[in-house]
Amino acid sequence: MNARRAMTKFFRRPGLGYAAVFIFALAVGAYLQSTPTFIDPDSFYHLKMAELTAADGPVRDFPWLPFTTLGAAFADHHFLYHVALIPFMAALGPVAGAKTATVIFFALAIAAFYALLRQHAVRSPWFYALVLATSGGFVFRMNLVKTSALSVFILFFALLAVEKKAHRFLFVLSWLYVWTYGGWPLLPIVVGAMAAARVFAIWKLSPTRVRMAFGEALRRGRGHLEMLGAAVGGSIVGLVFNPYFPRNLAFYWEQIVQIGIVNYRGTIGVGGEWYGYSFADIFGGAGLLFILLLCGLALLLIIVLFDLPADRRRPFAERDLAPFIASLALAALFLFMTLRSRRFVEYFQPFMALFVALFLDALLPKFSLPAFRRGTKKIIAEFGLLPAAAAIFLIGLFPFIAVRDIRMTREVYAGGLPVGKYAAAADWLAANTPEGSVVFHSDWDDFPPLFYRDTRNRFISGLDPTFFYRQDGRRYWQWVHITTGKRKSGIADIVRRGFGAEVVLIEKDHKEMREVIEADANFSKVYADDEVDIYAISDHRDSGAQ
Repeated sequence: MNARRAMTKFFRRPGLGYAAVFIFALAVGAYLQSTPTFIDPDSFYHLKMAELTAADGPVRDFPWLPFTTLGAAFADHHFLYHVALIPFMAALGPVAGAKTATVIFFALAIAAFYALLRQHAVRSPWFYALVLATSGGFVFRMNLVKTSALSVFILFFALLAVEKKAHRFLFVLSWLYVWTYGGWPLLPIVVGAMAAARVFAIWKLSPTRVRMAFGEALRRGRGHLEMLGAAVGGSIVGLVFNPYFPRNLAFYWEQIVQIGIVNYRGTIGVGGEWYGYSFADIFGGAGLLFILLLCGLALLLIIVLFDLPADRRRPFAERDLAPFIASLALAALFLFMTLRSRRFVEYFQPFMALFVALFLDALLPKFSLPAFRRGTKKIIAEFGLLPAAAAIFLIGLFPFIAVRDIRMTREVYAGGLPVGKYAAAADWLAANTPEGSVVFHSDWDDFPPLFYRDTRNRFISGLDPTFFYRQDGRRYWQWVHITTGKRKSGIADIVRRGFGAEVVLIEKDHKEMREVIEADANFSKVYADDEVDIYAISDHRDSGAQ
């Protein structure tokens, strides 16, 4: 008996739960990062920015994309993320260091989610943390070598600060978040949702006969509104007291408003993350969470249909209702945003997981066990063993779906860009072109791996084509028509006179462009490998530019 008590006490230690969740997430992340690839070309950009920051401090100018808005108004909107990468890259090398940092940030995000569940006294918080750590869409985004995992970690930390009423800490955290992540408005939005939910809960749960005026609820919820003030204030200070102020304001206008809100995907081809998911994609990427939600809704339906008496000893309190409302509202908001842009799945799934955890945790203890047993007997008498078989089937799906999602995600990662992408071509460019030369390349996502290997030269488009389109729409369409093979003549004049370039780099999959250039006597092939062909303007005889 004493041994059993000791064992139970040991496994109930909070530190053990944190360690178990953290180690599990580490294992998942390490498994995904064990491929010599990057699934997102932007990873190369982050590695180079970390290297440049380590060597010379904040990168204040960005001459590598002179035809984009970044040439005039650049801000490293992931500055602290790049700083955070530096020690890992210095210790383990650029690629291994960045991958290791990503795994650790992912594990920290899962541990922070676990801490948030514990703060809300959710039973078995480890279970929901493990479900989130194996949800396909979320895990895919969290393990990109980008700011995703660090951003989610900070957001959960901000919610913990709200629960602890740590105004100063939240103020500083909001400030640092602006320096870390370009989507910094998310933090005051999340904190604002929690503050609004707290005030609503105070008003809603006041006695019906003497329900207070909403203004009184605002007064009583002043402490929660002060937390929102801390988040907004910290964000404003982070914008102003910033290495890039005031140019960061123009940059954020492009990044947040033009790219994030306006979104030119109907006009130009933008990055894949700016296109929305369908409901089927969302369900497929969060299967475990939806199964849990369906189980909870089924339980609620059973309770209502069979009139199972509630346990009135545990009425809803403001502390219970507010996070429930806030997580539901945020999950709905991020669901809408994910339908518009798939990059927001990294916020939809954790807030859905938080809502599901709070929903199930609030539902189960509300009803007495004897009454529930009587209801179960009624269900079996009415429907036989079918409901029990369905429940067992759903429970059995959990490990299958978790393993399937992780394996499928790793297969996608394994099919990504090799870490040595364009290495040979970039070395050739660096050795055979004058410093500051413009390279006319075939696609905007060629830029990050070229930039990582070659900072001597300049490039046409990168990071997001909107930066190029917004700077010079006419020149943008000239580039598009050439790189898609629609332009058949006058190409050498446009490349040389319009862009100041002497060399053209064509990726192997741009067959139409390569055929046009091959047929043009003004170009000669000077380099070729398995990834690209490079052409130089030779005898400039064609003057058909328009």
